Amino acid sequence: MPKKSNSNSPFDKLNPEIEKKVIKRTAEQNAADMDLLSDIDFSGTTPEISKMPEKVSRSHAHLPPPDKDGIIEISFDDPVENTVKTISGTAKNSRGDVISAGEMPPLRVNTPTDLNRQPKMHKITPMDHDLSYTEDDRRRMFKDLETDTPANSRHTKRILPSELEALKAEQEENAVREARYNKKVQKKKNARSYAEHTRMKYSTEEIRKHVRSTVIGIVVILLCVYFAAYFYVRESDKTLRQEITNLLSRDTVTAILDIQTFDTSLSEADKAAFGLSRTLIDSDFDRLTDSYEIDHGLSPKKPDTDGDGVPDGIEVAAGIDPLNPLTDGTADGERHFEYIQTVSDVTLRIQGTWQIYNAALNIFPRQYLNYPGVKTEAFEVTLPENTTATLEFKNAARSDGIFKISPGDGEYETLITSNDGGGVISAAVGSGVYFTADTGIMTSGNIGDATLNIMFLIDNSGSMYSKELVTDSEENDLDFKRIDFAQSLISEMGEKANFGVAKFTLQYMPICEISSDDTKAQAALETIRTSAENWNGTEISQSIINAVSEFAALSSDRNYIVVITDGLPTDINREKEEQAVKLCIDNNISVITVGLGRTIDPNFLSEIASETGGVYYQAVNNTSFEAISSKLTDLLAGEEAIEIPSESSAPGKINGAVTDTSIIPIADSGFTFKEDALILGAVPTSEAPDGLALGLALMSKLYYIDSLNVSEPSFTGNDLKTVEGYDLSDSEFFKSGKTRLGEYILPSALTYETYMNIKNKWDFDNITDRVLPLSPNALNIINQPPFTKIVRNAENLPTKNIPKFIRDITFSELTEFEFYETGAIDESLLTGEEASVFKAVDYYNRLTARPGVRFLSLGVNGAECYDTLFKTLTLGEPAVVVSGGQIYIASKLSRYTDNPDKFVLECYSPTGEKNQEPTYIYLSETKIESPGVQSDRQFSSTLHSVMVDTYIIDVRS
Repeated sequence: MPKKSNSNSPFDKLNPEIEKKVIKRTAEQNAADMDLLSDIDFSGTTPEISKMPEKVSRSHAHLPPPDKDGIIEISFDDPVENTVKTISGTAKNSRGDVISAGEMPPLRVNTPTDLNRQPKMHKITPMDHDLSYTEDDRRRMFKDLETDTPANSRHTKRILPSELEALKAEQEENAVREARYNKKVQKKKNARSYAEHTRMKYSTEEIRKHVRSTVIGIVVILLCVYFAAYFYVRESDKTLRQEITNLLSRDTVTAILDIQTFDTSLSEADKAAFGLSRTLIDSDFDRLTDSYEIDHGLSPKKPDTDGDGVPDGIEVAAGIDPLNPLTDGTADGERHFEYIQTVSDVTLRIQGTWQIYNAALNIFPRQYLNYPGVKTEAFEVTLPENTTATLEFKNAARSDGIFKISPGDGEYETLITSNDGGGVISAAVGSGVYFTADTGIMTSGNIGDATLNIMFLIDNSGSMYSKELVTDSEENDLDFKRIDFAQSLISEMGEKANFGVAKFTLQYMPICEISSDDTKAQAALETIRTSAENWNGTEISQSIINAVSEFAALSSDRNYIVVITDGLPTDINREKEEQAVKLCIDNNISVITVGLGRTIDPNFLSEIASETGGVYYQAVNNTSFEAISSKLTDLLAGEEAIEIPSESSAPGKINGAVTDTSIIPIADSGFTFKEDALILGAVPTSEAPDGLALGLALMSKLYYIDSLNVSEPSFTGNDLKTVEGYDLSDSEFFKSGKTRLGEYILPSALTYETYMNIKNKWDFDNITDRVLPLSPNALNIINQPPFTKIVRNAENLPTKNIPKFIRDITFSELTEFEFYETGAIDESLLTGEEASVFKAVDYYNRLTARPGVRFLSLGVNGAECYDTLFKTLTLGEPAVVVSGGQIYIASKLSRYTDNPDKFVLECYSPTGEKNQEPTYIYLSETKIESPGVQSDRQFSSTLHSVMVDTYIIDVRS
């Protein structure tokens, strides 16, 4: 490529004398090189270079320096084929000797690209040297030009430094230009090579066939991806629609409840200003109420105000300053304390850092201790992890020892006990349940290993029989289910127990003494079905006193009297009741009471049971005995531990997730949703468009405890609105009260259940005016009396985040909606008994508006609310609970055996399916240390792993 002229060349500014020297020097050097190299031999090179002479003079070409073997390669443009060609030859001097690299500095001679034309010589300057010169070559040349005493005789004067810099700058510029040129040439060469490659690649039919196959494969893959996306979106939409359908089918109850219970120790404004919980008196769970912390300069949202690691409430209880991490110069978190707690005649002593204030001593809520030799109730000790304490019992005999029992599996063991000789015995203990007993009588073992003595004491008063036999009878057990229950229990316990039988009216009548002969006891029970009876009254306390004497000659480990009765004693005698209880305690006999019928007094029966270490069960009708038998069998075997889902596992049911087995029931109403609830599903009505959950729950509860009146008058609610009464006196089912409510069927409820079970209940493809319409299948049912169609708000619906471009290419779009149609029962179209029943349910659905009905909060009225809940369930009544804005029927309260502050409430949704699994509400107790508080306990509750507010509806106030 001819060198472009450079008008700004540094040589233009050189001293003329220096320029002459440079030109002269270059000419001399070139002449010397020409002497060394006369020609280049290109013989034997590429044959297609037909017009290239075999020998090319150095002056006719752009000659790079030879390599170490004397080979020179020349690239030039072939005008014939319009391509760049490369030839090589051997550099020789005039003597024919090969000249290798280093013997001759390469020079650039500007020539035309066509080698067949006569070359035109140009002035040669140092900057025309080939760029393949090494840096040493350039440095040597410039050094020779600058020195006054040249390395060779052709240089006599130094070149100025400024002139040399100009020469270097021009040289670098030439290098850049050369690089750009080479890059362009290489790009063109690559383009021509790729075009040739492409032309050759697709030059045959086989190759073209391969290309077609590849294209078809790509198209097929794209189609597969498209259809996969299409079906994915369709299936996702199907799943989403089902989720929406399930959600819209649920009943909403918050609209009918006006819950005003909140922490009144602070105003609503103060609660809001501090960001505190409205329904907890201790928002940060540090044992101090929010109002106390605000009054004393503590943070009601920070459990440890001074940041010393010790909760504020414990610092107050320990007498140290919750605002100073160094109360007396010692870090509060490192201080050692002694904590003493006393319950009855039992004292717990523990020493250590502040964690010891988490220790607790309580009477254990379940008693199994009717062994001979047992001296005390069971006491539960709870200690911080890796901590021991000293447990002391007063008024003990020298032969007494301290025992530890494991609730749930019935294991018990003797501890190493110290006796001070003054009536105090003590032992080092960890967390557990403890009692004292005479070590001469009782040794380590298992409750289930002990032989039982069980005396059945069966009420045979006139209220059990038909009105044909007893005019004013309640007819509580015409089928003798009480006898079936006793016989079933004998069969279940087998050789583990000895059985005796007695019956009572106003008098006590023994039938079979306690023995190991099961057949004898079974036969004695059969005689009650057929023998004549003198129905002269009911005497329970005296009958228990008489039954105690049946155990006099026995030396068995555990003794029980099982009382089955349907009423109160004919004569109320408190002294005799106390005598019966004391006699049972002195003889290590526990009384298990089973109440049946309308006229029972659950408080009377429950008190006798609890004071003697027994249990009370409620048999609401003669079909309840089967469930009681199963529970009683577990109790007597010492195997009460139950399995429920852990708090973090899937809500609502046991589905293979981890379960907690260290839980025992402490209060059980016996209520079972399938048999004992009025089941109408989540049906709304024209009078109650938000559903009838509360009415169903309250009506089921009252019927279960035989307190549902067949009629109620209208009343004016707190909102000054009139709630109409109801009248069920024409219904034989509700008048008799003998059949379990779960067996009551309403035709319209069955039809509504059919409507609820329709898979495609809504028409998602025809949403108009932001309203989701019912599908034709659903309308076929809803358009028939007594049903109607109503429109409701749609809130909190799930979404499916599928990218919009995927929906666009699959032509799929879910239209949003704000309202939806649903079916409801038009109460004005109901007739007969159905109309009366729905009116009754609607009445109880509005019962909370009646003056005197209260909501008790577990977070605000913790102690009162828990005690009400516990007592309600203990007396055989289900509780109506509001948790997380939903209504539930609570049937059983259980407790963790290793943590007295954690409970589980088993509940059912009144609008759920008949065979639904229970829902579990987890309760956690926090003690309150603040003085003068409205509650010394607070309970937080968790539902479906979310903390919620939980209330008990007190309908008896």
